Amino acid sequence: MYFQHLASHRPVACEKAETLVFASGYRPLAGLRDELAGFNGEMNVVGDCRGPRIAEEAVYEGLMARLAI
Repeated sequence: MYFQHLASHRPVACEKAETLVFASGYRPLAGLRDELAGFNGEMNVVGDCRGPRIAEEAVYEGLMARLAI
């Protein structure tokens, strides 16, 4: 069985899988951002709070937010 890597578009072989978990659809988790809507300080919104993300995107956005401070 082969999958396609989302970033590189290269095939990824999966030879000995016993279980396959299929996750479909993303939704933002913006509850904290919404609760802090009246906050007057600087706020960097990253990851699923900003919009549906994969882990690599969320980590990158967190790094960029840290560098901006």
